[in-house]
Amino acid sequence: MSTLKKKQKMNIRYFSWPQYFITFFSLAILGGLPALMYGGETIWQEIQHYLIWYLLYWAIVAAILWGFIMYQKYAAFDKPIRELSEAANLVAAGDFSIYLKPLHASEHLGYLDAMFNDFNTMVEELGSLETMKTEFISNVSHELKTPLAVIQNYAMALQADALAPEQRKEYTDTIITAS
Repeated sequence: MSTLKKKQKMNIRYFSWPQYFITFFSLAILGGLPALMYGGETIWQEIQHYLIWYLLYWAIVAAILWGFIMYQKYAAFDKPIRELSEAANLVAAGDFSIYLKPLHASEHLGYLDAMFNDFNTMVEELGSLETMKTEFISNVSHELKTPLAVIQNYAMALQADALAPEQRKEYTDTIITAS
């Protein structure tokens, strides 16, 4: 099956509307928390009165969001890419037994899963090409060694001084046939 057909069957997911809305509404609620916490006559008066606390609150919220986003980035992107890089280095060194497992279940494959599947297909093809190359070299080597051995043996026999002219002719014909 071609790679394009495999990708179409995998139902690759690049963007998720539910995740987008969850993030949007979470940030909207966090943005309104200071006003809800301090109450008062006007939000502007409260902000002026509690400005340092307000800035500290947002610094803490930003740090928590930053930490969460960095962890998500590491788990969803950096770690798999590092694994792919290490596997590519092993393949470059000649190890074609590498297999990378998809990160998600088959119904929720992402673009990194598609990349892993393509990598696995590439490694399989390279491994089969390596096997074919080795077999080809072995066969060519065998096919060349056999006539060369015959040529060498008869050439050494021709060096003997006590050979009859008919035997020399026979040995020479054998050498020509083998070559």
